[in-house]
Amino acid sequence: MNAIRVIVVDDEALARRRITRLLADREEFEVVGEFDSGRKAALAIPEIDPDLLFLDVQMPEMGGFEVLDSLSRARPPVVIFVTAYDDYALRAFEVHALDYIMKPFDDDRFEEALVHARARLRLESEDSMRHRITAVAQALQGLGEASPPPSAPGTRWLERLVVRTPDRAWFVRVADIEWVEAAGHHGRLHTPESTYTTRETLT
Repeated sequence: MNAIRVIVVDDEALARRRITRLLADREEFEVVGEFDSGRKAALAIPEIDPDLLFLDVQMPEMGGFEVLDSLSRARPPVVIFVTAYDDYALRAFEVHALDYIMKPFDDDRFEEALVHARARLRLESEDSMRHRITAVAQALQGLGEASPPPSAPGTRWLERLVVRTPDRAWFVRVADIEWVEAAGHHGRLHTPESTYTTRETLT
């Protein structure tokens, strides 16, 4: 997985510095933005598109929950609230925050939150890959065994693809495909044992 892109939002400079310092020695995290107000963060987050958001609850003009309300739900970042107030913990989990860290926190508590963040983002990445592979498999249905249309009763997922060359044909199990890539006007299906080139584009 690529570096986890992080934005830190807190109106207290010391709090922002503490978080960025704790992240500095961790190569898998990259701080791509720091903001001292919720309003500034709300404007920047859609453009920066971070993976992980450390967010204070109470800030002048626009608090942490208002920042989240302003964001598109198409691809929301993973959110860890960092706050001095324990009154909002229930609401934080209602908006699907990953964690709720109380100030002042120690290094162990922060590391625990990072462990959870890594695990969540890894699962999301794997889930996204599964969806992409399924979409490709559906697009390549013409190469495989006939199956009923998605809306038909008794719909089954495509289980195998037929990959043809001028002199051979292979049945490739969809479950064995690890990843797919475009190769000019062809597609390549990668399995643990081999790589198969189709005569169809990914489109």
